[in-house]
Amino acid sequence: MIKTIVTVFIALTMAGSAFGQRPTGTLTLGSVNTTKCIPGWTCYDATIRSPDVIENNSGMHAILAIRRAATPMIRGTVLAIGGHAGQEWWDGGQALARQWEDRMLSSGYEVVQFKYLGWGWPNPIQGNKQGFVRLACRPATIIKWVHDNWHRSGDFMVIGSSQGSAALGYSMAMYGIRLLIARCISLVRQ
Repeated sequence: MIKTIVTVFIALTMAGSAFGQRPTGTLTLGSVNTTKCIPGWTCYDATIRSPDVIENNSGMHAILAIRRAATPMIRGTVLAIGGHAGQEWWDGGQALARQWEDRMLSSGYEVVQFKYLGWGWPNPIQGNKQGFVRLACRPATIIKWVHDNWHRSGDFMVIGSSQGSAALGYSMAMYGIRLLIARCISLVRQ
C-alpha cells in the first residue's frame, strides 16, 4: 500500500514542472482596438493559447486595456480581473471604480484590465469538459504576460472580482503566479 502511494506521489510530482505548478500558455498581442475600448485607455486585441486546453484553432480572444501613469516615479502595476467569466471590464463603467483608478494613476500605479471575447475563461469549447484547473491557464497566461511585458517597476498587484477571484486563486495555486504577485485582493459580493 505504501509503495503504491509513494509511486503515485512521484508520478504526480513528475507530471508538471513542479507539483501543483502547471505551465502557462502564450499570449500574442495584436493591433490596437479602438472600438471596444474603455474611454481614456489604450486597448489591444490579444490571443491566448494554453498548452493543456482544447481550443478552437484561433485560440481564446481577449482585449487588454492599460492606463499608464504620467508620474515620474512608477510605484507599481495593478491588474484587475472582472467577474462574469471575465467577459466584462473589471470596473464595469462604474464611476466609483473609475475614481479609484484615477487615484491609483495619480499615485504612480499603472492600471491594467482585460476581458474575454466569447464565453470567458472557465468555458471550454462546447462538448469538452476540461475543468477549472486546466482552464485557469487562460487567466494565468494573461497575468504572467502583463507582469513580464507591461509591468515596469514596483509592486505587481492583482485584484479579482467574483469569478475573477476564482481565476486569480487558481492561477496562484496551480500556475505559480503567486511568485510574481506582491499583493492580491479577492472581492466577492453577495
